[in-house]
Amino acid sequence: MKKFEKAPPFISPFGDYKINASTNVLCFQKIKNIKTEKPLIFFNNISDKKIGFITGEGIWRWRMFDFMENQNHNLFNELINKLIQFNSLKINKDNFNVKAKKLFNENEAIIFDAQVYNESFESDNSQDVNIEIVNSDGKNFNFIFDKSQDFYHLNIGYFPVGTYTYNANVEIGKKIYKKTGKFTVLSVNIESKNTNANHKILYQLAENHKGKMFQKTELENLKAEIEKNKNLVAIAYSEKSLQDLIYLKWIFFIVLIIISTEWFLRKYLGTY
Repeated sequence: MKKFEKAPPFISPFGDYKINASTNVLCFQKIKNIKTEKPLIFFNNISDKKIGFITGEGIWRWRMFDFMENQNHNLFNELINKLIQFNSLKINKDNFNVKAKKLFNENEAIIFDAQVYNESFESDNSQDVNIEIVNSDGKNFNFIFDKSQDFYHLNIGYFPVGTYTYNANVEIGKKIYKKTGKFTVLSVNIESKNTNANHKILYQLAENHKGKMFQKTELENLKAEIEKNKNLVAIAYSEKSLQDLIYLKWIFFIVLIIISTEWFLRKYLGTY
């Protein structure tokens, strides 16, 4: 606004303006170069909507003044654009935002992105954004975000399986803004991720152990290789075991029944 201090004045009606504590005043009225407490351009929140006020007329003179001084309207256009931008922002927009996935695989790098807005809600990366990560054992890991144009980026690499919490903070003006959250690193079953056989490794393993690998279309070659391999000799094993008849109870009872039946028949028929 200092660049427009010498611009033609507005025409403002005489009167007192009462503003509350939530009012954002861009500039105050001057009467004969004496600054007053009456706002000239200010913003306020009414019914959850942001509304801007210009308590005077003649802002078109500022556009003409800009052209007379600089042969263009760049400063005036920039001022109007910023006024519109500030007035069109949602009231609940945060000055500090941190984005990160909630779930990571153990073979996936942990990445954070952040954005910082100044008090006029303009993108600002002039301040350092710090983040503290704590694992389930209470161990702390501290990092500083990398600055990249209008945003912040941080790659902290790979973390072990587990659940982590984070606390990020940045100082904007004289106020410190904080964001907290948590993420989980999941274990990965490599075999379930890659279900295709790695034939190169299989061939290498066979060669390292003085063997050979055959595809399913090479079964005849496998048969021929087995037949000519002298180290492969058919071996037969036999095993004998002896057991006393008395331990085979079912045979004992059968013999006992036969003998008893013969004795009964002989006695009954009178052959004894």
